[in-house]
Amino acid sequence: MLLFGRKRLLPAVSGCVILLLASSIHGASDSLEGLNHSYKSVQPLELTPKLSLQLKLHAFLLWSSVGFLMPIGVLLIRFSSNVKSAKAVRVLFYCHVAAQVAGVALATAAAALSITNFENAFNNTHQRIGVALYGL
Repeated sequence: MLLFGRKRLLPAVSGCVILLLASSIHGASDSLEGLNHSYKSVQPLELTPKLSLQLKLHAFLLWSSVGFLMPIGVLLIRFSSNVKSAKAVRVLFYCHVAAQVAGVALATAAAALSITNFENAFNNTHQRIGVALYGL
């Protein structure tokens, strides 16, 4: 925020996402026939009950983080600007911090789960967007 400002942050993030998607489209269209070295294609994982549970846990952790806790944290800090009482502002601020820290912790747990248990060749758009969003 300090570097870009509010008016420049959205175009910068949008530009990064567009570049990421463009590189994944370009990478998918490249032919591997002209390469001198062998290319080991990544086979999809067989869906076992354990893997199914890990996928559901990964999805739930990210939903609860990015879809619930982080927006709640943003709303709490926005509501604090309309509150007159210093004590209420302090409580809202600490609730905001708790929601944001919990959201980042859950997103980190989901990323760690993905890195340790899934095939991570980063050759598809879902994985690339996930890494880019985690980096933001």
